[in-house]
Amino acid sequence: MKLWTIQRQEVLKTIANQGIYYPNFNESQYVKAEPEIKKLFDTSLTGFLNKNLSAMFDFDGCPYEGLVFCFGAILDGKPSMIPDKDTFFNLINERISSIESLWNYITRDISDNEPYLLELDYEDGLFNPVPIDINDYQALLPPVFPMGPYTAERLNKIEQNLVNGTYEPSVLPSGIAQFHAPYISIENVTNVYKLINN
Repeated sequence: MKLWTIQRQEVLKTIANQGIYYPNFNESQYVKAEPEIKKLFDTSLTGFLNKNLSAMFDFDGCPYEGLVFCFGAILDGKPSMIPDKDTFFNLINERISSIESLWNYITRDISDNEPYLLELDYEDGLFNPVPIDINDYQALLPPVFPMGPYTAERLNKIEQNLVNGTYEPSVLPSGIAQFHAPYISIENVTNVYKLINN
């Protein structure tokens, strides 16, 4: 299972020094900047654990307090993995209108925040990455209000799918999936790419 995530240099240092990084939403730069986003992040974690807890998460006694947010693709209405860096950047460039504000946020001030693109590989079947269309996830970002195809009923359904760890095609497909991982170990890191701010 191949996943792609953008992380700051301090995460890379944690992986290098400790061999593994467990995210914690209480320490998230996004939560510190926008505290109201914590509810959505916690909902994501609940859904991930609901889908995976009995399968794998009792083995090390670690309390899971966050998730690694990752990118994937949606092809023919189904979530799929992105095979390589070139395909990743082609997808982002082709679909930038769907994620422009998010992309600008996570890659801004590169000289200060030093974000890197990590190519991650996990054993197939180790966990369910609980995919969601990036447009659907962004529709749940606070402040949440019905607009366009995102009716109040649809927003409620998306949130319930997230809580249950269930994937459903979006009413406004972006072509980009958000995946989730519980940790990054040094063995999962296949490549690290420095982002260049164009």
